[in-house]
Parts: sequence; structure tokens; C-alpha cells
Amino acid sequence: MIPCGYLRGCLPISHLLLRAVGLTRRYAARTVVDAVSFEVRRGECWGLLGPNGAGKTTLLRMLLGKTPPDAGQLHVLGHAIPQHATAMRAHVGVVRPLIVGAPVSEALQHLGVLGAYATAAWLLAVHLARRRMAR
Repeated sequence: MIPCGYLRGCLPISHLLLRAVGLTRRYAARTVVDAVSFEVRRGECWGLLGPNGAGKTTLLRMLLGKTPPDAGQLHVLGHAIPQHATAMRAHVGVVRPLIVGAPVSEALQHLGVLGAYATAAWLLAVHLARRRMAR
């Protein structure tokens, strides 16, 4: 498998960073993540909101390749997950803020700040990769 262009110092044409299709995870008879599908493109900031036990942590663990899905397909930075999770994690950082009991507007503002940091880090990583390729 050839990973997405990011690993060669450029972004893929679609700018698609993450694609989850029908992700499902069960523990015994209990389904904790039920056929979740979504995409994340470059420049987007997203968060997981929901009550305790809604499957947020399980979904995040699946996205990082720490917990395999029982069904569905997942690609992050062009890597099939969980098969190539180790290679993908070399290029990903995760910030898990704890905003317990904060008003929704405050939580959304916090996510916006995190998104700005993530965008700056992404641009720096691309710049450094291109410099390395130019040598």
C-alpha cells in the first residue's frame, strides 16, 4: 500500500484526512459504537460530544488503531486502520480536553482554539517535510 501524499511532503488532492464508514464496536451483547460514518478534511476541527457511555472514547480508540472495530472501514492519512495504525500514529497528535460541565458556547470556543493550534501544527509539519524532501 502506498500511503497518501502527506508522507511524501504534500497533501492528497482531496485533502481527506480521515474516512470512517460504518464503524461498529460491540462488547459482549452491547453495541457501544453503532455504524458511525464521517469524514474529516484538512482545515476542519471536530469534536465528540455526548453523555457518559455514548461510545466517544471507544470511537477515539478506534480512530487511533488502539481498539479494532468489529465492522466498518477506517482510513486515516491514507492508512487502513487498524492494519497500519503504527505508521499512521507517527504522523498524528491528539489533544483530549476535559470540559466537564462547561457551557456549550465555552466548549465550542475551546474547540476553535484547539483547531487553530492543529492547523498551525499541520502547516509546520508540511513545511518541514517539504524542506526535507528538497535536500
